[in-house]
Amino acid sequence: MEKGLVLYMGPEYPKHIERYLSITWIPIISIEPINGCSKDFIARLEPCDCIAFTSPRGPRILAEDARKHGIIEYIKLKVRRKRVAVVGSRTWESFEKHFDKTPDIIPRKYQGCDLALELIKQECRCVLLARSLQGLKDINYRLRESGVTYVETWLYREEVKKQSMARIKKLLEGNDVRYVILSSPIISRSFCKHFSSYLKDVRLVAIGLSSLNAAKEICKNKNIIVPRQYSLEGVAELMNTEGI
Repeated sequence: MEKGLVLYMGPEYPKHIERYLSITWIPIISIEPINGCSKDFIARLEPCDCIAFTSPRGPRILAEDARKHGIIEYIKLKVRRKRVAVVGSRTWESFEKHFDKTPDIIPRKYQGCDLALELIKQECRCVLLARSLQGLKDINYRLRESGVTYVETWLYREEVKKQSMARIKKLLEGNDVRYVILSSPIISRSFCKHFSSYLKDVRLVAIGLSSLNAAKEICKNKNIIVPRQYSLEGVAELMNTEGI
C-alpha cells in the first residue's frame, strides 16, 4: 500500500502544523457560537475564584461575543481578578491573545482530567468551566470528588456536518486514507459510528485519552495510537517519527 492520505476532521484547518504534516482536511463537525455567552459568563463568574478554558476556540468565541455586546473591556477587567486555567499550550496562546493576560494554571498533560487535578492542587475553591455545550464531564467528576465547587457556562455547541460524510466515505472506499486523526471525543464517536467497517488498512491516531476512549467504544479491536503530548503538535511528531 502506498503512503496514503492523513485525514483530519476538526472544525478548523490546523494551520499551525501544516509545516510538519501534510493533511487532507474534511471537517466532520461545525462550531456554533452561543449568542450572549459573554453575558452568561459574567452572570456566573462572581462566586468563582478560578476560570477554566478547555479549548483554544473558547477564549476567542468569548471575546468575539463580548465585543458584539459591548462588554469586552468589562470582562477583561473581571478576568484579571481571577486565576485562569487552560488545558494546553494552544489554549494558553488563545487566552493571552484575546484577554491580554497570562494564564495562571496549565497541566503537564493536555487533557481534562489533568486540568481538574491541577485546579484541585492549586486550591481553587470555585471553578467557572467555560466551554462547549457538549463538554466532557470528567472535569466535573474530579472536582466534585475533591469537594471543589464548579459552575458551567457554555460558549459554543458542536454539531455534526452530515454533508461531510459522503466525502469521507469516498476517500475510505478508494483506499486513499492511511491515517485518521481523532481530535475530540465527539469526532471519535461520529467517525467510528459511520465508518468503523471501512478501516481495514487505516490507522487511527487519537489526540488524547478522551478521544481514545470514545473511539474504543465503537471502533472495537482497532489499533489506536496516541502521542506522548496530547496536542496536534504531538500527533505531528508521532507521525513523523513513524516515517509518514
